[in-house]
Amino acid sequence: DKGQDKARGDPSNPMSRGYLCPKGRAALGITNLPNRIKYPLRRVGARGSQRWERVSWEEAISGISAKLEHILHDYGAESVCVQSLPPKDYIIWQAFAKTIELPNFFRHDHHICFTPLLIADILTFGNLITYPNLLKEDGTETRTFVLWGLNLPETNPAKASVMEHARKAGAKVIVIDPRPIGVAETADIWLRVRPGTDAALGLGMMNVIIRENLYDKEFVEKWTYGFDMLTRLVEKYPPAKVAEITWVDEASIIEAARLIATNKPAAIFTFVGLV
Repeated sequence: DKGQDKARGDPSNPMSRGYLCPKGRAALGITNLPNRIKYPLRRVGARGSQRWERVSWEEAISGISAKLEHILHDYGAESVCVQSLPPKDYIIWQAFAKTIELPNFFRHDHHICFTPLLIADILTFGNLITYPNLLKEDGTETRTFVLWGLNLPETNPAKASVMEHARKAGAKVIVIDPRPIGVAETADIWLRVRPGTDAALGLGMMNVIIRENLYDKEFVEKWTYGFDMLTRLVEKYPPAKVAEITWVDEASIIEAARLIATNKPAAIFTFVGLV
């Protein structure tokens, strides 16, 4: 009833190490709202009259259960639809729907924009690279971070804090983004690519890596198909040509490609900037 006066991060969390993102810091404002609903309310007047009475949790749960049981008995399971919104609470509601055998479960999530991105990752790379699970507890295993069309400190501060921890241990950061974002200005290499030419930049860097034999030959022979076709394709995109297409200078393209290939392991973070 007195409210909370402080929000703190958990220093034992291996990802955030006690860092609290803006949403976490703003939680106090939500928690301490004077009109926050803290207990179940039941409508006692006409719909829209805003007349409510407080009931116990037991009354609320038993009342909802009885009503749901009545609907299922009279109209069948198909008459009920469970709808969930992000973030991850849909898992709970999906389990609830399965438990009482409701066939209609609707989750409004990232299906229009985010899910296609994940599918593209899987089909192209074999796994998810949008937010790769590459960070150990101390964050020092990754030696080169590539932020491609992603402003990590602004969109995922927890992972950004791990990246900064790794940078203190000597890791390098490459930013590929036309925008003068903060992380670009502090990066080891900033490729300010012309919008819409990211594919050409990627082909140009692969040209350098393949031409200079900086790739893992054993991995390529064992786990890939079509490498000869890729080699023939990237031959058409030497760094000088790519520099004209992307407006990124040739030397920076070569430098970035060499760093990704030699300062291993490298991790590529992408997001909607590449969709």
